[in-house]
Parts: sequence; structure tokens; C-alpha cells
Amino acid sequence: MDLLLINPVAGHGYAKRVAEQARKLIDARGVRFQIAYTERPGHASELSKKAADQGAGTIFVVGGDGTVIEAARGVVGSNTALAILPAGTGNDFRKSLGIPEHWREALDFALAHEPRLVDAGTVNDRLFVNECGTGFDVMVLEYTMFSKRFLRGIAAYLYGVLRSIISYRPVALEIVREDGARERRRVTVFAVANGGWIGGGMRVAPTANVRDGLLDVVIIGEKTPAKICACLPKLLSGHVLDIPDTETFRCKEIEILSPSLHLNVDGEVSRELSARFRIQPNALFVRA
Repeated sequence: MDLLLINPVAGHGYAKRVAEQARKLIDARGVRFQIAYTERPGHASELSKKAADQGAGTIFVVGGDGTVIEAARGVVGSNTALAILPAGTGNDFRKSLGIPEHWREALDFALAHEPRLVDAGTVNDRLFVNECGTGFDVMVLEYTMFSKRFLRGIAAYLYGVLRSIISYRPVALEIVREDGARERRRVTVFAVANGGWIGGGMRVAPTANVRDGLLDVVIIGEKTPAKICACLPKLLSGHVLDIPDTETFRCKEIEILSPSLHLNVDGEVSRELSARFRIQPNALFVRA
């Protein structure tokens, strides 16, 4: 039996408001399913794993990117597929899959598509599906999380960007490449991407492909606050690779080290001394 998984606090309660409509539409399609609501951080992983262990064919995820990554961690390596019904603040991962923006159209899209395998990644053996990074990206995320109390969508991320510009300092990293080569750099952004979008619509990795078996690394060199301001239009418009002193390449794994590393892992911030990123090809079934 399938599962309709709802995060009632996603999108400032938007997911809860659409839950009953989603239930009726799925039921009208003749799909047999159960309903579960998440109650705490990590609960979506528990509920998804239980459903996968019981042989669920599809988990319909009503929520944002945070709910999607939790559900993915519950079903990774199984035959259970995710169907993403966007109802969060950013909803970035669905863009890399071609899933429509509105949850109702996304439901039709999911039911019209058979499950397909997509890649995921790990950082220090922790699963991610979209993007990890450090630098300006993390500061923006932390301010954005604060702003979500009173803003939604791209407005929340723009607030985070503007607040970050005021107080930002470049990050000193040691980078260990796939061939073992090491280098020390001061960077503004270090992003490791499976999907291409972050921040409610910023295309940080324009060439990323969730089915190519590779991670896309994007490195923006050290910038002053004034230069960050000058670069913002290119970042917001998806022309990040046109920013001076920006490098991009693909790899299967890469490592970074720093005395105090603030790391964004699909929207969750953690502190590490080092981070080793690895691609996990064909890790997850998604109806897309």
C-alpha cells in the first residue's frame, strides 16, 4: 500500500492546507494508500523507511525540500519511489527533475510517470539529494531560516542574501581533489551539487544532472562585499559560471578541510572539521 506523507508545518502550514485535497485526488485515481503526518525532525525518515520495509510502491511527499531529503533517507536503496508534491518554501530539488511547481500538477505528473532511478550523494556518509556547500551559501541559509518566520519563497532567500553581504568573510579551505591533489584557497562559495538549484530558484550548478553519475563542484573565489553585490545578478539569473574567478568541474568524490567548517547539507547546517563528498549513482527511485 502506498503512503501519503505530509509535513503539516511545511510552507508555513501550506502543506497541511492542501493535504485533504491531495487525499481526495489520489483516492479518486484508485490508488490504495495510507496517510501519515510528520511530528518532529527526522520523523519523515522513520515513516518512509517503515513504508518501504512494508513494500510500499510510492510515497507521495507533501512538503518542501527538508521533507524530501528525510523521505529519501528512509527509502534509499529500496524499490519504493518518491512522488514529490511541492508544498514547502523553496522546493528546489523538484526543478532538477522537471516536476511542476504546483502540487496538483505535480501529482498528475507523478501518476503519469513510472519510477526512475536518480543519483544522490553522501557527505561524511550522510545522504543528500540536492546540494551541499560552505561559505556564503551557509550564511545565506542561516539568515533565511530566521526570515522564514515572516517571509516565504524567494523573498526569504533574498533577505538572507542581503543580510549575509553585510557581515560576510571568505572561507579558508584545503581542497583535496579526486586525484589526490591538494590546494589551499580562500573562497566565497564552495558548492557540491547533484541538483542544480538552491535558495528558492538560484541555479548554482547550471550543468548538474541527477542521472549522470557525477557531482558538479562550483567554486567562486574570494570576493569583497562590494564584488558580491556585483555578482548577485549573475548568481540569481543562473549565470554563476560567468562570475570572475569561478571554477566548475565534475567528479565522483572530493574532500574539503577547515578548522571550523559550517556545512549546508540540503538545507541543514552542521559544523565539521572536514567533509568528504561522494556520488551515489542510481540511489533512489522517483516518479519523474
